[in-house]
Amino acid sequence: MNRIILNITCELDKVPNIDVLLPKEFARGEELKQEGVLEHLFLKDNRMGAVLVFKDVDEARAQKIATSFPLFKYFEIDYIIADKLY
Repeated sequence: MNRIILNITCELDKVPNIDVLLPKEFARGEELKQEGVLEHLFLKDNRMGAVLVFKDVDEARAQKIATSFPLFKYFEIDYIIADKLY
């Protein structure tokens, strides 16, 4: 099963209005989880980003979904296509 892994770098401490945007960011993640698209969300321990695992989407769709996050304009994203074995 293919997965798209988004390795996101974002300096949260440098984002203006982070207190307003972060709850919206997590709400969007919850929506994607409920839709069955977001399989895993890992936060980096240094507040420098996150790792998301999407399922049942191709890379183009993953890129489009990424733009729906409120913090997207602050992201640097590496997209990794992986085949889940177990």
